[in-house]
Amino acid sequence: MAESVSVVALSRALADCFGFEDLVAKVAGSARALIGCDGATVVIRREGKCHYVEEDAIGALWKGQAFPLGDCVSGWAMTHRQQVVIPDIRSDPRVPLQLYLATFVRSMAMTPIERNGESIGAIGVYWASYHQATDSELLAMRAIAQSVAPVLLSARSAAMS
Repeated sequence: MAESVSVVALSRALADCFGFEDLVAKVAGSARALIGCDGATVVIRREGKCHYVEEDAIGALWKGQAFPLGDCVSGWAMTHRQQVVIPDIRSDPRVPLQLYLATFVRSMAMTPIERNGESIGAIGVYWASYHQATDSELLAMRAIAQSVAPVLLSARSAAMS
């Protein structure tokens, strides 16, 4: 019940955001707090790439960087329109290990953000220890993605124009 209250609070807070940067910062911070993970990121799909636009984490991830859709887990989640759960980054071939080994990340989950049948982005959450994302955590991630989708689509359009 507390999770649904937090997602409702996030939905209300998103409506009060003043621009794209404010919006993605609120999403990353809220995802990290709600899930209880060590890091969260917001990824935007644009021109065949995954743009890591925001993060809230115990260590640097990939904010400001872009990767081809086929070269990262966020791209896989968006193109397949499915949540991804990776309890051990070293054992999943979708993980570009060269990018992850320099970070704190040992486990992760990625959820696509969809609107009108299109994957417009993703929310990633990360753990510094080996962790199997729970059904409750995955449900919360889907709720966050659904809450942010309409606002993010509008903000993304405004930011790109």
